Amino acid sequence: QFPIAGTRVFANSGVRLVISLGRQPNTVPDVVGVTRAQAEAAIAAAGLVSGNVVDRFSASIPVGHIVSQNPAPGTSVARDSAVALVISMGAPVSVPNVVGNPLSTALDKIEAAGLAPGTLTSVCSVTIPVGQVMSQIPAATSSVAPNSTVTLVVSIGTRPITAPEVVGMTRAAAEAAIRNAGLVPGNVTEQFSDTVPTGLVISQNPESTEGITANSVVHFIISLGPEPIAVPDVVGKSRAVAERTITNGGF
Repeated sequence: QFPIAGTRVFANSGVRLVISLGRQPNTVPDVVGVTRAQAEAAIAAAGLVSGNVVDRFSASIPVGHIVSQNPAPGTSVARDSAVALVISMGAPVSVPNVVGNPLSTALDKIEAAGLAPGTLTSVCSVTIPVGQVMSQIPAATSSVAPNSTVTLVVSIGTRPITAPEVVGMTRAAAEAAIRNAGLVPGNVTEQFSDTVPTGLVISQNPESTEGITANSVVHFIISLGPEPIAVPDVVGKSRAVAERTITNGGF
């Protein structure tokens, strides 16, 4: 006020007043087209703060630059008001389909599309050949930002299987164990054995310590028991000769 309080003046003298309009409004700067760092610096210099930041594809604005802002440039706002920003992700890139391709081909396609290989995971597969891509993330035809990564799962073929130990089993038990292991019973041959009882498995091929693929064949040999011995012919011989011949023959 003027005159100031306490000043003595004539009656009906005028007193001049200054009325507050509040804090002087701040003008929102134009940050469209600049980098995020530049935009945030300009916003701070204008006495404002950066608000929500959203990423969006844009074919015209370079990656990492501002596509739009809210409030608009030139708007008068209170000090410390927030300015929301939309950041360009660049023009969208369509993810190529690399499933079923050899890994080297898949990597070439990914790089040619302006993308980058992501995590590679190896998984066993009965149906997909070794080295081929089984799946990918993101899926083919997905729209992603340039230089995004594509995660791949690659086949390492069938998981090795250890053949079951069937030596000493009956034929039926051996065949069941082989099938339960994902394998196929193969040729069954018979052989005399002085140590393995009749009807039990003497040996197998491949052995139980060998790693083989699914549906491989396991062959085995069944014991016929001890080999029969021919009875010697002692007719017409003396008793002493006959007994000695029989004894020598294993009887």
